[in-house]
Amino acid sequence: MVEALAFRDALSLANPHRIMKFIVEGDLKIVVDSFYGKCTTSLRIKTIFEDIKWLASSLCSVE
Repeated sequence: MVEALAFRDALSLANPHRIMKFIVEGDLKIVVDSFYGKCTTSLRIKTIFEDIKWLASSLCSVE
């Protein structure tokens, strides 16, 4: 949950600074897999990932 929240918070900081390319590094594979839709998540984390996907849609690239 903490890594998902950090991912969301970092993306929310990218928009005001006009950052268009974003590279994410983390040690929890489930967070990365959830972002790419490769696994299912709990309802609590699912809403965080909906925010992440919405924020990522305004960027050119998220890796």
